[in-house]
Amino acid sequence: MKIWLSICCFLVFSTFSSATPDTLWVPQPKRDIPLDSTNIQITINRAKPHDTIYFPKGVYRVGDGIKLETADLTLIGANKGTIFQASTWQEFAESNDDLDLKNEEIPSIVRKTGFHILAPRQTIRGFTFDQCWHGIVIGNMYEVEVSSKLNDNSDDSIIQAIGGHLITDNKFTRSSNGMRVLVGGEELTLITNNLFIDVYHAIGIHGENIHFTNNEILSESPESVPIMYFPGEAINVNLGTLKGCKNTVIEKNLIEGSVIGIRVSHFPQDTKICEGVSIIGNEISVKSHRLISKSLLSRIADKDSVIVGLPIIIEKFTMPNDSTSNRKSSITDIIVKDNLIQNAFGLGLKIDGAEQVIVQGNIFKDIKVRQPFPGVSTGQSANWPRANGSAIWISDDSFNNLIENNSYQNIEGVAITIEGDSNNVKEKNGSKIKDLGSGNTIIFEKN
Repeated sequence: MKIWLSICCFLVFSTFSSATPDTLWVPQPKRDIPLDSTNIQITINRAKPHDTIYFPKGVYRVGDGIKLETADLTLIGANKGTIFQASTWQEFAESNDDLDLKNEEIPSIVRKTGFHILAPRQTIRGFTFDQCWHGIVIGNMYEVEVSSKLNDNSDDSIIQAIGGHLITDNKFTRSSNGMRVLVGGEELTLITNNLFIDVYHAIGIHGENIHFTNNEILSESPESVPIMYFPGEAINVNLGTLKGCKNTVIEKNLIEGSVIGIRVSHFPQDTKICEGVSIIGNEISVKSHRLISKSLLSRIADKDSVIVGLPIIIEKFTMPNDSTSNRKSSITDIIVKDNLIQNAFGLGLKIDGAEQVIVQGNIFKDIKVRQPFPGVSTGQSANWPRANGSAIWISDDSFNNLIENNSYQNIEGVAITIEGDSNNVKEKNGSKIKDLGSGNTIIFEKN
């Protein structure tokens, strides 16, 4: 009897011990890629679910990045004093010639990453990601890249349901991309209270159930942005993953100095509808930047050109031979609410090929006519000459959208230019509206 009791107690104690979270410490940084990346990866590979891993202050050289393949880990840096450097300025400069987007091979510089998350429910807090192609990647990015280059969007298996993450209190700087998120599944991923300074993209969102809130995206030294040498598109939302965009929330972020603030887009090869994106309570002030000769964009634009963009773009890209009658909307159910949208040349909000977009309670301020039109842009279509200087443009293939209760201050053009049909506008008396479509309902309410 005593023997059996002892065995049972041992089994209970062993089970309890193995389930107890442990605390692990990563060795001090050596500023050496093989040593740092190996030390970090060995420590992380020792961890079990629910363990916490602490990183000391200092600069880690991580090269192609650290893989997180165990669920439910918490990684804590030294209050942004733990710095991950994946590349160097020299590597970025030398990589310009290798960045041929038509090539099926992925250039080595694209793999220069901080953390590569391949398991659900990671918490990452207190790091600085410097000189990275991506600071953090969530999901199978490289498999997606290869699939898109081969125009093979038939396999959903490359996107795993690995959500449930908390990414908070980190800094991303002097990098091509702060984050790229490619996740499916029902678990919410929250990215909050992070700082992005001098990055080309702060974040690419290509999945469902992703909330990007209370972050700051700033430009302090534009020429410190690798490859392009200016901050391009702060927030980019598109399918990319075949999973859709449902429950993507972009809320209460500060965006200053990027060429484009927020873009929600749908491409011809995307097989699913992009729907369910909310853009709420953000403060967006975009800026034009002068193109310098060493920028990758100088291959297709004259040096000393000025790159111009827009605060918010919602658009479906179409094939050149598509007629308006064949353009079925693939972007729907988008909310743009309570944002401050200011300091733009051309438009404040572009709605192009979308339906059921609700634009409500926003402040549009200091929107100027773009001269010359269309100027040099980064992948933006210039199909809105009649709306130049407007706060809002609704394209000829956008319909069933609702625009109401917005404020328009210092708009050089009109408040709203409508070229589509069957849209609804409810604005205050005195709002200037140019209706070039048919079947639109326009109601002016008393101030």
